[in-house]
Amino acid sequence: MAVKEYGYQGVLGVITSTTAAQSLPDVRVTTVTSSTITVTWSVTESEGVTSYRVRVSQPNSGMFHETEVDDRSNGMTIEHLDPDTEYEIRVMAVKENGYQDLLRIITATTAPAAPSVQVTTVTSSSITVTWSVTESEGVIAYRVMVSNPRSGLFHENEVDVSAHETTVDQLDPDTEYEIRVMAVKEYGYQGVLGVITSTTAPVAPSVQVTTVTSSSITVTWSVTESEGVIAYRVMVSNPRSGLFHENEVDVSAHETTVDHLDPDTEYEIRVMAVKEYGYQGVLGVITSTTAPVAPSVQVTTVTSSSITVTWSVTESEGVIAYRVMVSNPRSGLFHENEVDVSAHETTVDHLDPDTEYEIRVMAVKEYGYQGVLGVITSTTAAQSLPDVRVTTVTSSSITVTWSVTESEGVTSYRVRVSEPNSGLFHQIEVDGGAHGTTIEHLEPDTEYELQVIPETLYRLLTPSEIMTVKTTQ
Repeated sequence: MAVKEYGYQGVLGVITSTTAAQSLPDVRVTTVTSSTITVTWSVTESEGVTSYRVRVSQPNSGMFHETEVDDRSNGMTIEHLDPDTEYEIRVMAVKENGYQDLLRIITATTAPAAPSVQVTTVTSSSITVTWSVTESEGVIAYRVMVSNPRSGLFHENEVDVSAHETTVDQLDPDTEYEIRVMAVKEYGYQGVLGVITSTTAPVAPSVQVTTVTSSSITVTWSVTESEGVIAYRVMVSNPRSGLFHENEVDVSAHETTVDHLDPDTEYEIRVMAVKEYGYQGVLGVITSTTAPVAPSVQVTTVTSSSITVTWSVTESEGVIAYRVMVSNPRSGLFHENEVDVSAHETTVDHLDPDTEYEIRVMAVKEYGYQGVLGVITSTTAAQSLPDVRVTTVTSSSITVTWSVTESEGVTSYRVRVSEPNSGLFHQIEVDGGAHGTTIEHLEPDTEYELQVIPETLYRLLTPSEIMTVKTTQ
């Protein structure tokens, strides 16, 4: 433009021109190991470039780590990488004004891990692993992570950087574990050297049942490996609750007797080796059934109001008393009678005639534990009806007598006499030892109805048949 007075501008000419093509940077990967990638770049035109910035992708997170080098550098080595992993690398040219030119994006994959992780020794409670490392740049320690099959969590053991072997112990027998060896680098970064699975050997100790009675089971066990064992714990299932009872046994003992058990009952017995820090390893789990009950419970005598039972006991370890429980047919509840440990017989009385009862004999042991000796059912005899007879009749009285072949538990008799012209009864009570009475103050030439009812402490028994008697004139 030609600028004249008053600001006038005249166009001298318009031309077009094309800038030269920019030289593309030659970004290359020159060296790859299991933990490093080396990149180089060349820039033929670098006007205004003050430094280079290299951004490296972090696997599994999508984020980048950045490293800056000066403008005189045409390459760098990226380290602390995971083996056999693909990375994205961005090379940026940083200019004076802070502006960044992206030179190129490349991808590169690290070499497979050189270290080899191997299992060298396996026992029923431990696994020994070794590893070799051909490249250990920046490694400051090793971390061994072992899966816990019961919780799915990892337990960690840290190993000195100079060691390439460790033994993982306090494991369960015949159990598969995942073992992960990590190389710990600066800034806490952990690279995986290898992941292996290994199964511990079947348990060496053998748990056996040696003696069984109706109330006890004796178990023994042998242990060929006892590293760290400080005691043994024997857990016995309770078939009534599903819970376990625990007995702790000294580490020097390889036998114990579990007692206070019910007869003819299957139990699960679990023997545990208790190690330091409270860890419990299972030595073995067995099931065993106690012998049928030796005591025999029998009914010896039955009346209309009582049942006599006897029992014999060949094994009475820990028995301090016997308890006899009798069902109440009216409520479904049990009544209890406690019997001295020296007695093997008792009579249950005050029962209803012609009624079935369930009788349960229990052996009471220490701590209140009750073992069932036997359960029987028995029916009381039918009640004999009173044989009521009129012996004397006058114009104002009637004398009656009765005989009862079985009167156990009868405390009195009720004699019911009809009241003429009213339909009501008058009741006379007679002592249980008496077998007759005279009813007085009657009207002459009058018909009366009589009935005799035996009575116990708890109830009225079956009454006699109603008889009709007429006083004289």
